[in-house]
Amino acid sequence: MNQTKKWCVTLLAALCIGSMFLSWFGGARGVQEISGLLVLKNPATIFALVLLIFGIWMPRNPLRFFMTVAGSGLLLVMELFYFLTWHIETISGAWSIVESFEMAYPEFYVGFLLSVALFVLNLLWQRKAGQPAGEKAQPA
Repeated sequence: MNQTKKWCVTLLAALCIGSMFLSWFGGARGVQEISGLLVLKNPATIFALVLLIFGIWMPRNPLRFFMTVAGSGLLLVMELFYFLTWHIETISGAWSIVESFEMAYPEFYVGFLLSVALFVLNLLWQRKAGQPAGEKAQPA
């Protein structure tokens, strides 16, 4: 992966982290707002970000692909986990997909789409970077 792509993925990761400072969940604006920092405070999310950043900037190494995909994938899973479960402890007391959708603010969806874009872009660029010169990627 060349320097430009590394900086693009790093910028996208920074945007994902930045989106966590926005209000993601709640019952009413200004009254019950929970920011995405709830996700960022989890040690698994911090581990995912460390894996991702080290994987992006690691020199050519067989572990680079694993680290970046695992980091961005774990970040995506953690956001999805909190989307589905945040209201159990705070509001509803029970798991409900309907409440998850009803009480998620648009900022959550922006952050989630940024994480999906990070995962897909990273996966495509890392996979392409792993191919020897002159050889095309084989379809999965």
